[in-house]
Amino acid sequence: MPRLFGFDYKTPFFYMVTLKRLPGLHDFSAISEDGSLVKSAITQAFEAVLSRFHDTWPCIEPVSPFAVMPD
Repeated sequence: MPRLFGFDYKTPFFYMVTLKRLPGLHDFSAISEDGSLVKSAITQAFEAVLSRFHDTWPCIEPVSPFAVMPD
């Protein structure tokens, strides 16, 4: 996808990333009976990558805060 002409990509912005799963695959997370969030393995892996993003590319601001919401 080409970059937006005239948009200043150097300033901080909020981004929203939406992941969609294919029908029939496991949910990314769920709410348990006691109301707590239960994260799937793919959600835990995605959070780990986001947490270490700045370690790999130190010239980019850390990705924080972020939230992975249940399906």
